[in-house]
Amino acid sequence: MFLILMASCNLSAGSYPYAEIYLIKLPEEQLVTKINNFKDNNIEYKVPSSLGLVDGKSSPNDHWHNFYFKNPKNNQIIKTWVRKNTNNNTKFAFISIKDDTSLGHWKNINKDFDTKRNKETIQEFESIILKKIGLFESQD
Repeated sequence: MFLILMASCNLSAGSYPYAEIYLIKLPEEQLVTKINNFKDNNIEYKVPSSLGLVDGKSSPNDHWHNFYFKNPKNNQIIKTWVRKNTNNNTKFAFISIKDDTSLGHWKNINKDFDTKRNKETIQEFESIILKKIGLFESQD
């Protein structure tokens, strides 16, 4: 199992204070490669290029690798980022979600949903993204 810690950062400051953050026991570049390989082999998770949502760093000095996933079950777009934590651990954050066809209108996890819907959305992310990539095993 690659997942070693799961924490919600509801009270943290910074660019993504509400993100659901998972600490993955892999170096940053290995996790980035694993995500890219998953998306290359599972095209139903790729976001249409017409939306202009591009995976990767926005500049060479950027701290975050942004990744966008299409939820094949409901045509929503999932926004995530990956960032180095230590040499052998990387943070993988679930930031927000939106309908495939809407411009903007992102809904932040841990902020814009009621408690029940937030929990369901996180569980679905874990099931359709983290488990499919091989990063998370249920505690059930």
